[in-house]
Amino acid sequence: MEAPDFATGLVGPVTDELIHMRGLRFHYRHWRPETAGARPLVLLHGMTNHARGWDAFASAMTDRY
Repeated sequence: MEAPDFATGLVGPVTDELIHMRGLRFHYRHWRPETAGARPLVLLHGMTNHARGWDAFASAMTDRY
C-alpha cells in the first residue's frame, strides 16, 4: 500500500498491521526495504509519541534496513 503522509508529504512502501499477543492488540508499521536481504530495524516510541513519529527516519533507512 503506497500511503501518503499528509504531514510530511512522504510516500513510501509502508503498511499498517495489527497483531494480537496474550490478549493485547499491537499496531505496527512495516516499511519494506529497498534492498533484498536487508537487516531488520525495530523502532519503538515512548508513551507520549506514536508510530507516525518515525515516518521520516524509517523512510530514510529503507536503503540500509
